[in-house]
Amino acid sequence: MALFATTGAGIKLQRGDGASPEVFTTILEEVSIANFGALSALIEATHLLSAAKEFLYSLAEGSEMTLTCNYLITDTTQINMISDQTNRVTRNFKLIFPTSPNKTFSFAALVLGWNLPSITPNDPVHIVFTLKISGAIPPAS
Repeated sequence: MALFATTGAGIKLQRGDGASPEVFTTILEEVSIANFGALSALIEATHLLSAAKEFLYSLAEGSEMTLTCNYLITDTTQINMISDQTNRVTRNFKLIFPTSPNKTFSFAALVLGWNLPSITPNDPVHIVFTLKISGAIPPAS
């Protein structure tokens, strides 16, 4: 049986500059991307004649995703991500899978925060960005 699974190698996250036309720049030295996606929101609609709790779909909510990178203290894209958090700017992003042809998820997100979780003498210094997805995430195109 053929195997169709893929690894994370070559996947990249790009940040839009907000211009028209918008230009996207790859965020350098990504180590991991975690929790990308959307959650279906449910509202309870149970009534007095219900035999059990009943639910309806409501507006979906984007997840809080984390992006871990090797910290590049002079990298413009990482500096701009920190600035987005400070200035409360929502940006457009693209998560690009290097399949043939490329498949891309396009979405908007806010940078909720960033941190340098651990600084040790024998490991690369990482910066971790936490992003909150805003709005819908269309299927990969």
